[in-house]
Amino acid sequence: MQLTSSGSPATPTQTTGTPTPPTPVVAQLSEAQEHGKSLFTNNCAQCHAITDEVLVGPGLKGVRERTPGDEWLKKWIRNSSALVAAGDPYAVQVFNKFQKIPMSSFTSLSDADLNDLLDYIGTAK
Repeated sequence: MQLTSSGSPATPTQTTGTPTPPTPVVAQLSEAQEHGKSLFTNNCAQCHAITDEVLVGPGLKGVRERTPGDEWLKKWIRNSSALVAAGDPYAVQVFNKFQKIPMSSFTSLSDADLNDLLDYIGTAK
């Protein structure tokens, strides 16, 4: 263990000189949320974080509170390009904000899958 000049244990920041990224805090997950976590890991994590962190797309923490609602989110996840093409104001705003990079479509996800995914994303604190 490394010690600082004052003799106390060094933190990861003190050892490396760079801040350690925050780890999202999640409660014990239900079976449905575990399913949502698996969906997130396999379909979303390449472009999104469950935190506020922006990757290719926005961080998803609080997504239910800042978007038009779950039904809108389901349409967006299944085919964001269709919402943008239809002129949906919020869809166009998000598309423009993130350099007009189209999000992959996930047409094979059921309503139950999407509910589990959104419930998992909602566990981030």
